Amino acid sequence: MVESPKLLSFLKDYMSIYSLSETPAEKEVPPFLSARLRSWPYFQAHPEHLGTYEIPKDPLKREIFWALVKGKGERTVILLHHYDVVSIDNFGALQDLAFCPEDLARAMRREDLTQEVREDLESGDYLFGRGGCDMKAGGTIQLACLEEFSKMEDFTGNVLLLAVPDEENLSAGMRSTPDLLLNLKKQFGLDYELLVNSEPHGRKDPKRATLYLGSCGKLLFFVYAKSVVVHMGENQKGVSGLGIMSRIVAKTDQNRAMTEEDRGEVTPPPVWVYLRDTKDRYDVSMPPGAFAAMNLITFKNDIQSWKDRMEGVIREAMEEQLGDNPNHFDYRIRSLEELSVGRDLQEKWGKEVEAGRVNYLEATYHLVKDLLEEDDFHGPQVVYGLVPPMYPSVISDEETKEWVEDLLRYAKEKWGLDMDSQPYFTGISDLSYTRSQISPEDREAVKKMMAFYGAPYEVPFEGMEALGIPAIMLGPWGKDLHLKTERVYIKDLLEVTPDLVCQLISWILKEKGHRNS
Repeated sequence: MVESPKLLSFLKDYMSIYSLSETPAEKEVPPFLSARLRSWPYFQAHPEHLGTYEIPKDPLKREIFWALVKGKGERTVILLHHYDVVSIDNFGALQDLAFCPEDLARAMRREDLTQEVREDLESGDYLFGRGGCDMKAGGTIQLACLEEFSKMEDFTGNVLLLAVPDEENLSAGMRSTPDLLLNLKKQFGLDYELLVNSEPHGRKDPKRATLYLGSCGKLLFFVYAKSVVVHMGENQKGVSGLGIMSRIVAKTDQNRAMTEEDRGEVTPPPVWVYLRDTKDRYDVSMPPGAFAAMNLITFKNDIQSWKDRMEGVIREAMEEQLGDNPNHFDYRIRSLEELSVGRDLQEKWGKEVEAGRVNYLEATYHLVKDLLEEDDFHGPQVVYGLVPPMYPSVISDEETKEWVEDLLRYAKEKWGLDMDSQPYFTGISDLSYTRSQISPEDREAVKKMMAFYGAPYEVPFEGMEALGIPAIMLGPWGKDLHLKTERVYIKDLLEVTPDLVCQLISWILKEKGHRNS
């Protein structure tokens, strides 16, 4: 295995690149990785086994980095990590030190910290800094494993590393990998047995690690409630879209009745992540409407069922709002697919997204607002649908059962580490695009309900289905992702996780049978 000082030094260099998601800074990573790997003897001998793939239609022209260590035969394990990081705004006065672990640790000793953070800081067992935990530590571990196999003169199988951008935003990198993987499969004669994503894991018990056999799905529902606008002094002659929206939010936000259960796991309840009225400035009339977006975690990819369920909630909220009003109003509730969205309007706001002036959520708001301003229906109405990104849920428990059981035993025997396998990672991840476990009907529901689908946002359902790669999540222990106190457990980084990943790769590549048939 790669020496610990070298591994730690590489991670610090990797962290020093502020590859903020959805910015040109992400483009600094592929040249950095390429330069490092081209210094290895293997890639000096096989320069054609390393390259980049530009994301199609990406305004920032970001790239996926790939590197292949090729042995005998077709069996291949993919190692996946993302190289983008979130903002350092929450570091406050320590922003200049966010990517300098030692300097940051010294400065943090003077900060007001929780007892757990202070104990971890003073123990020296954790590396602090933005991107160290999420997830350049995982990437460093994967590079160490790749280097280990590159030094073997004679081994069976292949190890393919992928480093992708944009996981923290729209997963533009991972959504482009099916085409790349299908091309590499054909070019090098590869047969993909397993994908390992080395995102960090959390622990309830410090002595008990976790690996994940799948990843949850995510839907971002939007709702636009249009008012019947009147002066506040005669408000019962009108209907408040903000009142309708408030009732919708109250019925759903953190409502545990709106969860899914699968394999003994329960999804987190939905949370509304965006809410605004449609006024540009204050006056004494009702707001013309309200717009909001709800984050929904799923296990079952049952899009049509959630569509029906949300429409039922919206109808209840509308009728309750109208029930408090002595006047009668006809109303409409429509999904986005029931509206006639003109190409010109879609292109107008699509170009605004591509130019970076608005995001998909803001563009959807403006699109629906423009549509309803042209509508000749004068009663209250609600329009709902989906906003990018959409993450399908995936799980690979059956295909990976024996490998995982062997790995849990090995972790206990070699490292004295108790380890559990969980069905789903509920933090949302790029694992969602490794295979397709969503019905054709639900795929179509996504396409019809989502503004800007195909222009240019899309989920690569066909490519995911063609690949069908079993995938798991196996990474180091980390804490406080996205916070100022983000940190990774150094023993996992330098010793335990690299050994577990390498061991798993060895078992899979040496196996004579073929699980992914």
